[in-house]
Amino acid sequence: MNIFIIGFFAMVSSLTGREFGDMVITSVWKKTLLEVTVIIMLLLATVTSRKSITVFAYMHHFFCMLSSDP
Repeated sequence: MNIFIIGFFAMVSSLTGREFGDMVITSVWKKTLLEVTVIIMLLLATVTSRKSITVFAYMHHFFCMLSSDP
């Protein structure tokens, strides 16, 4: 039973991450590969879960400046 729950969580997480990455590419980063966008999101989530909220705020500020610059 635990294997099914882990598999379900992995499948839903991967589909959600891919859909969100596709949406970001469509609206914001038009010339960026989907894989790069998903890797950046995973690294941001990993660093945020390991560090404090201040690190998340600094990274968000950095990515916000990158995404708003044409």
